[in-house]
Amino acid sequence: MVWFFSRKNEESKRLQTINEALESSFHHVCQDTALIFRWLNYLYHQNAHQQNIVNELQKKLSQISSFPTVTQDEVRRLVEEHFRIRSPDAKVGEMLQRMAQLEQRLGQVQAKRDEALQQIPAQNEQFSTVLEKIREINERISILDRRKPVEVQIERESAISHLKDKIIKKITRNSKAHVQNFIFNLIQKYKQATGLQLREIVVEEQGLCSKSSFYRLLTELEEQGKIEVVSQGKEKLYASKVSESVVEE
Repeated sequence: MVWFFSRKNEESKRLQTINEALESSFHHVCQDTALIFRWLNYLYHQNAHQQNIVNELQKKLSQISSFPTVTQDEVRRLVEEHFRIRSPDAKVGEMLQRMAQLEQRLGQVQAKRDEALQQIPAQNEQFSTVLEKIREINERISILDRRKPVEVQIERESAISHLKDKIIKKITRNSKAHVQNFIFNLIQKYKQATGLQLREIVVEEQGLCSKSSFYRLLTELEEQGKIEVVSQGKEKLYASKVSESVVEE
């Protein structure tokens, strides 16, 4: 009888031990299950956040692709138009204005692209290519800007040289000997001429000298014996006394 109760107690203890082990295992399973659910919930929200970022980046990329682009043909046309400018005419201002407008447009495109690229962490090979083209265009425009002052200086020197030539010709043309020869040749041509007729041709029509200078030169010709007064009426009538032209320096 004692043996029976002793064996029964052992069975009870073993069952109690098994029950405690099962309770402990079930408790750990519950903890692990709760932890798994928390991780699943975290991963779900992380995935949703990453998807929002991807959608936003795709939206920005679509906006960037809609920006105006500058092609190589436009750059080539700009360079060709610049080198066709060779004379200071009305087209120079128009071409410089178009160059300024293109520079402004390039600046706006570059500013928009830089702003968009700052918001995108990943580097894109296509964007790098576009930026490189823009830098090449800016370098070419800088070269054109450095050439413009040289061309303007050459044109200015040419204009000054041309003006000097005109002044020298005018001075030679209006010299005393030239005007005296012109007056004397007129008297020889018309045989006789009044002072008023000569003055209208020399002073008013040709503009070779002033009125006072004309009468002074006419008096000098008379004093030199090259011409003579043949009538002393209301207006003097002059005639030539020699056949050759006056030559004085």
